[in-house]
Amino acid sequence: MNSAATLPKFELFADPVGEKVFAERDEACGICLKSRGWLYVQPHYGPAASDGLAICPWCIHDGSAAARGITFNDAEIYSRFPSTNQMSAEDKALVEQRTPGFETWQGNHWLMCCGRACVYLGEADSTDLLGRWSSAVASLFEDEPDWSEAEKTDLVAHVRKGAGPCAYVFQCRICSQLKGFWDIH
Repeated sequence: MNSAATLPKFELFADPVGEKVFAERDEACGICLKSRGWLYVQPHYGPAASDGLAICPWCIHDGSAAARGITFNDAEIYSRFPSTNQMSAEDKALVEQRTPGFETWQGNHWLMCCGRACVYLGEADSTDLLGRWSSAVASLFEDEPDWSEAEKTDLVAHVRKGAGPCAYVFQCRICSQLKGFWDIH
């Protein structure tokens, strides 16, 4: 099998292998028809004919999957404020068509900062949010203005990977600021 080092690098996804987006598999890709040792194992969106289609990382990276109408993320920015900026067409295409998706409870949404799509760093647990990714905590509550500090502290203390509540952390490509959102099932 190929090693993770041979996988293509995704501009907006720091560690897809660590986030279990790709798995080592001998099955051939349904797009390029090559067996390269890795397949995408998260949800994708597209024509009904793509349901259950094996997709290799290379066909995501080079846009071959997108050429068949398959996307991996939703780049629309949902907000209660109609004036919220949306991603540029270039970043939207990169997020939706050439960046692998990640699994969340209620659907992922891609964050942006400084007018650009951010890099997805990964799912966090409370240790991450109290340590290496602590500067992302404030952004978790931007849409929760009525939460008390005690409620925020309690939620952060209970964040776990693969369970609720969950948190997902991104980094701005321009200013390096960390941002995130939380989710619960």
